[in-house]
Amino acid sequence: MNRPAEPEHTHHYSVNQEEVSFYPWEQRRKPVAATAISLLIVEAGTSHVLLSKNLLEDQANLVAEIHLAATLADARSLLTGVAHKFDVVLLDLHLPDSDGLDTYFTLRRLRPELPFIILSDEHDENAALQLVQEGAQDCLSRDHVSSTLLARSIRYAIERKSILEQLKATQLQLIQAEKMESIGRLAAGVAHEVKNPLAQIQLGIDYLKRHASGVSARIPKLLDAMSKAVGRADEVICDLVTFPTT
Repeated sequence: MNRPAEPEHTHHYSVNQEEVSFYPWEQRRKPVAATAISLLIVEAGTSHVLLSKNLLEDQANLVAEIHLAATLADARSLLTGVAHKFDVVLLDLHLPDSDGLDTYFTLRRLRPELPFIILSDEHDENAALQLVQEGAQDCLSRDHVSSTLLARSIRYAIERKSILEQLKATQLQLIQAEKMESIGRLAAGVAHEVKNPLAQIQLGIDYLKRHASGVSARIPKLLDAMSKAVGRADEVICDLVTFPTT
């Protein structure tokens, strides 16, 4: 079915870069909510910093609080301080006081939970692959990066890192649960092996109590002490069995 031609006076306008049409047969797109982030740009060159800032300013859907570090020492100070809580780091590997992959490794050791995006003038697929394998979220070449690409990379990097941290936390919980289950099985086995001898000992004590008449007055007291010791041992076994479930 052909749609009628649009009259000349019909207007389209952009909201958060999502075009909206007033034609009933066109599905309206909901505007994307702006994402507010705290961003650390580690760049030595002023022109590079301005380029990154200008690219981000073109994105209405991404509101970035930008912090700058021109050296590795500055970046270390900001990342280890308590004044700022960063969501993502844009990193140039070539700084006045550090160069190459060591720049990334040094900062990642400080804040392994943060997503790092590498910005470079070079286009080295092998180096980019190595960085991603070592935990970097993305590697972008300045010659090919655009405002949309940079914003998308930042969004995805934050989301991927968040999912990864959740997966790690879930994995640790599963490992802990498996350990506790193993402890529970071990405790149940130990309890079975120990409780049976304790029961036999208690039967022997009860028998001696019934046939201890006419012997030394100390014997009943010793039997009572033995019975209490067996009771305490039984309580310890019960606590051991129930510990993994508490």
